[in-house]
Formats: sequence, C-alpha cells, structure tokens
Amino acid sequence: MKTVRSTLLLAASIFMLSGLMAHTTSFVMEEEAYINDIPMDTHEVASNNIFEIAIAKEFQMEEESYFDDIPFDTQTIASQSIYKIAMNEEFEMPEEKFIDDIPFNTRKVVHNIRCIR
Repeated sequence: MKTVRSTLLLAASIFMLSGLMAHTTSFVMEEEAYINDIPMDTHEVASNNIFEIAIAKEFQMEEESYFDDIPFDTQTIASQSIYKIAMNEEFEMPEEKFIDDIPFNTRKVVHNIRCIR
C-alpha cells in the first residue's frame, strides 16, 4: 500500500509539473536564415547517375541480315539530282573591269614569226 501511495504521489507531481511547464514554455520556432551550405543541382546529380549507369551497361547486338531492298545506287541518283538543281539555277556574275596586264601587239608577233623563218 505504501508503494502504491508513493507511486500515485510521484505520478501526480509529474503530471502537475508537466502542466505548469506546458503553460510557461512557448514552442514557437524562430525563423532561421537560409544557408546554402550544400550547393547541388538534383537534376544534374540524377542525370549524371543515369548517364553512368547507361555507360556501364553493355549491350549485345545481334548480327543483322543484309537486305538489298534498294535496287539502285543512291549516290548516283543524289549527284544527278544535285546536278539538275545546279543547272536550273541562274548565276549572275558581276561585270569585271578590263585590266591590260598582258600587253599584246599582233603586228610584233607576226613580224617576229616572219623574221624567224
């Protein structure tokens, strides 16, 4: 009986003290300044992880059968097509100025030929 009374008395005192403490203490958290102490981009981390997994993966490719389903030479057809397009295009060249960089006198040339013979 003595232990029951002691236990009840102890429980009642703890209950009363917790009630008093609940009224006196305020559990309002004050605002903290934001600190970017771990700068990381989660998208970049995830992308790098996926990239590393993809690079580490080895793919087994089966040998494909050769199908000659195009019965013509595509390079020849492409070059002919480019040629036709180029021939239909009209190019205008700018008029060049006359430059007399090679002096040529027909009389001198004819006279030199007659003298050599």
